[in-house]
Amino acid sequence: MRCCVVAWLGSVGLTQFAHAQHIPVPIVNAARAAALATPLVASGQAQEASARALLDGAKYAWYPQFGVSSTAGTPGARGVSFNAEQPLYDFGRRSHEKAALEKRLNASKKSTAEFEHDAALRGARVTVALARATALLGVAQSNVTLHEQFLANIRRRQEGGVNTVADVSIAQTRLVQAQAQVIDQRESLNLLRRQYQIITQLNAPQDAALDWPEPPPLPYSGDVLLTKAVEASPRIASQRLESQALRDDAKAMGSALYPQLAAKASRLMAAGSNRNDWSAGFGLNWQGDVALSARDKVRAADEKARAAELAIASTQQSLEDSAATAEAAFSAAFARKTSAKDQLEAARRTTEQFQSQFSLGRRTWTEVMNTLNDIYSANARTAEAHYQAWDGWVQMKSLAGELLSTP
Repeated sequence: MRCCVVAWLGSVGLTQFAHAQHIPVPIVNAARAAALATPLVASGQAQEASARALLDGAKYAWYPQFGVSSTAGTPGARGVSFNAEQPLYDFGRRSHEKAALEKRLNASKKSTAEFEHDAALRGARVTVALARATALLGVAQSNVTLHEQFLANIRRRQEGGVNTVADVSIAQTRLVQAQAQVIDQRESLNLLRRQYQIITQLNAPQDAALDWPEPPPLPYSGDVLLTKAVEASPRIASQRLESQALRDDAKAMGSALYPQLAAKASRLMAAGSNRNDWSAGFGLNWQGDVALSARDKVRAADEKARAAELAIASTQQSLEDSAATAEAAFSAAFARKTSAKDQLEAARRTTEQFQSQFSLGRRTWTEVMNTLNDIYSANARTAEAHYQAWDGWVQMKSLAGELLSTP
């Protein structure tokens, strides 16, 4: 039994791993595949294209305006007027509108990055879960092998008149229970294989539990992890940009309180005569209804910006909780693994002693069988803790924005 566990958890092929702080290749491959497979990324890219189109249109905001009008009346008053108007100064309205569009374009890029980030984490975690389920299936299968060997021993002893038929029946029941554990683990593994395929659009690896070394020491901890999480968070970056864009919106709306300066030119061509009148000059435009309503619009935009800033604080709290949870899970998993290893060594020694004493008639076969269950429990706990540590490590790497690092 211990040899099997060593094969899964100890004898690691390090060719798939580079530096200790780098991420295992299976995790990186799954994370990248998941980021490419999620349809949310395509949706985010469409939002980027929309924001970029709006920004491209903003460059025409300072272009002149042209118009044609006609007049009717007495013969001398009829004619066609050609007008041109060039905006000169608008108290920053067009500049702030363009700045808001630029920030929203960058915010849409960060939103796409957030979709990729979340999908990559799902891909990485399902890979760890797949490896854990594969290891637990192996533990359960080894437990069946031990029970089969013990049942064969009980049968030989029953044939020799040492054990009874009832002893054989009870041993068979224990074997069936062990086989049921294999069935449960296989079903869990099949479900995770399906989830892996859905998330990554890749075929699930058959040897998911192989070549997994000990997780490296905590890459970050405490305030350092939280600082890196805030710096790397695409959601916070997007929220900050949206807040800034809303402030620009408020400034653009506030410019409507003031008149707009423009250069104007006009040519009147009178009907039925050779008369052509030219005029040129400067003008101030002020729309009372727009200006009066602008005050309320500015206040509304300011409140939206304040709400966006408060949302940033909420996201930071969520990141702090995620960082603390991942760090605690990582540390606790190491502690559980140490305890499980100690339990495994104790169970192995007890089993060896009980088997020797059983041969001498000093222990019952049920006592020996109970030690087999202790071995199974310790092996399962060791595998669980091993991959739980990896799961916490992956979450911390994701929070730090390093999940897609090249190994």
